[in-house]
Amino acid sequence: MFKLTPPVPPATKWSETILHSFQATTSDGARPQAGLIFDRKGTLYGTTASGGKSDLGTVFRLTPSVSPAISGSEAVLYSFKGGRDGETPDAGVVFDGKGALYGTTNGGGVGLGTVFKLARQATVDTVLHRFRGPHDGQLSAAAVAVRANRVL
Repeated sequence: MFKLTPPVPPATKWSETILHSFQATTSDGARPQAGLIFDRKGTLYGTTASGGKSDLGTVFRLTPSVSPAISGSEAVLYSFKGGRDGETPDAGVVFDGKGALYGTTNGGGVGLGTVFKLARQATVDTVLHRFRGPHDGQLSAAAVAVRANRVL
């Protein structure tokens, strides 16, 4: 994960700062593929398509550092287990008014993905929908995320 900072004149080049390097371990995620969201405190939230306890993806939080010389702290909020729980979240997440996170997985459920809710401080996700095929949303994860945002 990185941050790009625009140049301050007279400089002309953008600067890159590495915020977090995923390690693909059981305590970290791997392969972040979607955009990030942030809360009012500047904390970033996103998903990884693999990594975590079952190597089936994660929802993570990155708390920014108070010092530019020190990287922020990353925490896995949820590791997907597969099966009915869902797996491979390759789209981002969105907040509701109470701070719960919503997103989609590209697999699991009954094989075609899920829409999930992760409440603040939760250790278990709530599966709101399991996609079953063409009649109820056999879509790419990005398209499902757009659809889910309209429903929620």
